[in-house]
Amino acid sequence: MHIGTKYMPAYKGIRLLLRQGLLLLLLMGMSWQVRAQSTPMQKLQQLLTQQHDSIAYVDVLSQISMLYHLSNADSCLWYALKVKEISERLQYKKGIAEAWNLESICHALNNNFKLAVQYEYTALQMFRAMGDSIKAAQVLNNLGVYYYNYVPGDKSYAFDYLYQSMDIMRKLPPPADSQYVVMLQNYVDWFREYPAKKDSVKWAIATARQIMSKYPGSRSIYYMDITVADSLMNAGKGKAAEALVNALADKALGQGLVLIAINMYEHLDTYRKENKYLSDSIFYWEKIYHIGKAAGYSDLQTATLSQLYQYYSSIHHSEKISYYMQEMIQQARRVQQQLLHPGISYMDYFLKTGEQATLQNDKKQQAQQLEQQRREDNYYWAVVFILIAVVGLVSFIGFTKYTGFKEEQAHKAALARTTITLADKRLQLEANDDFKNKLITIIANDFRLPLQHIVEVSALIRSRTMGQVEMMEMIEQIAASSRNTLVVFDNILRWIKSQLSGFVYTPQPCFLHSMMMVAMDSVGSAAAEKQVKIFNHLPENLTVTANREMLQFVHRHLLEAAVTASAIKSTIIIVARQEDGGVYVSITLRTKPCLRGSEPYWFQLNEKDKSQPALQHDTRLMLIICKDFMTKMDGQIWAADKPEDSLSFIYFLREGR
Repeated sequence: MHIGTKYMPAYKGIRLLLRQGLLLLLLMGMSWQVRAQSTPMQKLQQLLTQQHDSIAYVDVLSQISMLYHLSNADSCLWYALKVKEISERLQYKKGIAEAWNLESICHALNNNFKLAVQYEYTALQMFRAMGDSIKAAQVLNNLGVYYYNYVPGDKSYAFDYLYQSMDIMRKLPPPADSQYVVMLQNYVDWFREYPAKKDSVKWAIATARQIMSKYPGSRSIYYMDITVADSLMNAGKGKAAEALVNALADKALGQGLVLIAINMYEHLDTYRKENKYLSDSIFYWEKIYHIGKAAGYSDLQTATLSQLYQYYSSIHHSEKISYYMQEMIQQARRVQQQLLHPGISYMDYFLKTGEQATLQNDKKQQAQQLEQQRREDNYYWAVVFILIAVVGLVSFIGFTKYTGFKEEQAHKAALARTTITLADKRLQLEANDDFKNKLITIIANDFRLPLQHIVEVSALIRSRTMGQVEMMEMIEQIAASSRNTLVVFDNILRWIKSQLSGFVYTPQPCFLHSMMMVAMDSVGSAAAEKQVKIFNHLPENLTVTANREMLQFVHRHLLEAAVTASAIKSTIIIVARQEDGGVYVSITLRTKPCLRGSEPYWFQLNEKDKSQPALQHDTRLMLIICKDFMTKMDGQIWAADKPEDSLSFIYFLREGR
């Protein structure tokens, strides 16, 4: 829902109001009868001149603000602010609560659901504190309307607030039950399409009719009678439903209830959209526009006017086009006059309300202080002498304790720093201990396999059940497994050495191209077995500052991981780029399908995380050690997914000088 800018009338808001029945018209359950908007407004303006700065004056302003919410949100807000200003000065709690309620309606008209609900909650708390059950029930009903219209999907909040308001109103004696009809009408409108609520909807209609019989002339009867037309339309009796709607509209016009008549005609458009009932839409739109214009609602008919103009333009009806063009020009002139009117910026006024209230409170406090000073003038000097003595005593005590206080603060600061340092060390030790525990577990798992093979071969040799060829193959497997285990163990020893306190990191210039070629030779057999080709595109003169052994360890194991993760008959591309004062080296490969989306897990070790890539323990461990080496060399390393099922291992080091 959109109401318009600060200086423009609420065009689309009233359209939505008419389409949805009583959802906004019933916001406050106005109990007075409206024959045309100008008549009650004139009466209220005349009544306002007879009041002064009093509670009665505030009540009239509240009624004017409520009446304006149907046509102009800015005017509604202006009067609401006046209600709050005077009520706060008079300490009139009911007027303050009513102002919060009116401002909530203004924000709802301006499509600000958050502020509307916030202001309505404030009003609800104040009405409850005053014990005003009728107003509390009306505010609860308003909250239900807000949630029903503004929150898509789940309507449980709207229904809950409606139930609360109905529970309060049904217990109140007449004439409060006249407001109960408003809640019943919302209940009928919200639940008429629920099969499980069929009986309760019938009960709500019957109850509302019974209550309205005690209050002849109530406008609510129209919205109960329209449900009869809905039933006829759902039963396939479209002509009868249209005739009933026209009869209700004519009756409303006869009583001067123009808005209700327009609402009745708008209901036919609902039949056209929801029931596919074909009616003369243009006839009714013209009727809506002309009766609205006659009643002074032409400013609220912009959408209708635009629709009529577009229709007659499409059929080239020159007379109608000329007429509605003139109407649109007059409409534009009225809007321009409103924009050029040197009035008050009500929204700026609203934003400055808090500042004005603060200044008024400061002024009041200053006046009270001056009055008190005049009354206590005879005791002035005595108070001065007492203050001087107290200040001297306090200064002496403060000076004697100042040194102790500073020492205590310094001790606390030192203690806090020590505590933080110990906490950091404890966390670091816990992390290292956890990693070393995992390291020991992996070493135990990796070393168990070759030892187990040796035991099995020994048993087979002892039993002499294995042929010489098979025995040689088994011994070769054990030898290969043992060599791999020794390599892993050697790498682990090198990493452990880097962790010791005596290790000194000595960076030196390293030529990346030649180092990468050596690393490629170490994985040549594994790459050939998978038919994987490796292309080294690193410039021959490109250098970085690093520890050569650590960096070559990283190259070798990154290539091993790349070959392991590569698909059969694929390629591995090694490139580099110089940015940010360093060198980015990227090893890109096409991964196996099972390793897609695994980039977050290559350089971490968590046995319980089942989403990690399915790699051997030694490969995962070596990548963890690679990351640790890169950290020691003031570098970074990570994995990144690429398009077309590709994966890149990337590291960054400072460029050599």
